[in-house]
Amino acid sequence: MGNYQDYKLEDFLSDPQFVEWIVDPDPAKDFFWKKWIENHPEKEELIREAIFTIKNINFRRKDEDPQQLNRVLDNVLRRSTSDKKSGTGKILVTYGLRIAATIALIIIASLILDQAIFKYGNREISEIPAINFIEKENPRGQKSGFYLPDGTWVKLNSNSRLIFPSAFAHLGKREIELIGEAFFDIKPNADQPFVVKTSQVNVVALGTSFNVKAYDDESETHVALTSGKVMVENNHPDRASDTFYLEPGQKYVYNKDDKNFLVTEFDPIYETGWKDGVLIFRSSNLDQFVEKVERWYGVKVAFNQRPKKEWHINGKFEDVSLEVLLESVKFSKGIDYSIIDKQVYLKF
Repeated sequence: MGNYQDYKLEDFLSDPQFVEWIVDPDPAKDFFWKKWIENHPEKEELIREAIFTIKNINFRRKDEDPQQLNRVLDNVLRRSTSDKKSGTGKILVTYGLRIAATIALIIIASLILDQAIFKYGNREISEIPAINFIEKENPRGQKSGFYLPDGTWVKLNSNSRLIFPSAFAHLGKREIELIGEAFFDIKPNADQPFVVKTSQVNVVALGTSFNVKAYDDESETHVALTSGKVMVENNHPDRASDTFYLEPGQKYVYNKDDKNFLVTEFDPIYETGWKDGVLIFRSSNLDQFVEKVERWYGVKVAFNQRPKKEWHINGKFEDVSLEVLLESVKFSKGIDYSIIDKQVYLKF
């Protein structure tokens, strides 16, 4: 990437990464450029001009020779520099050459990006509807269900975030980004694969249902397939890409600490019961119990001391309140508790 703070109009127009953001946006590009504009408000008007110009370029394949265009551009820029050195009286000429250089740069940029935007065929970029990105986020203690623009059903777990485009129709694939946990029931579309991107793995599907658990503060990413078929691809930068195809009933587990993965069978109620209001503890230690309670109920949990003996809990709770859960734990584990606002205190 260049030093964008020093960019002029023609620099933005000829920068492939900037132009790709306009013609082929994704959440990462969108986040970067919106953040950059926010930090450089003095460049906002210039960037708006560049966006307007790019959106009115016809990105059809052209017959011009790129090498010839580069030679023309070099001559234009060389003459422009020479005119600046010759003193006054050349202002209008220099300005005209600057415009000519900009036009040449636009043409070259369109040639560079022709392959990147082949999915749009012969349509002009100005004919493509603007794609905005929508962000759904649940705090701790809250779950939500909703449909994506293509008809895919999503159940988003608490403390989770999903980023997706406002429309998929004009994109080559249905690509979304997940931080946290979600269950997907994918609307079939053989022409547009559905891709769930996480920090560690990508999940590719056509028409199927599966659960993805990918919290940033947990070492493992889980992909559990309930129906259909998916491809899971490891995208860790320190490791060569691995791909694996899951069958129903299989779970892919990637550990970001040792960068290894395994595939195993799973218990559907344990892996996906959360979407139906089922809270399960399976030999959970104190830290795992606390984390799950905090995420599920949206509270903070503190305790006076750690148990002297090794502490584990098992249990299945369906649509129970925090009080009912803690009463059950009090009875089975012999602990006391109190609840003040959003704070739970455990006493061992």
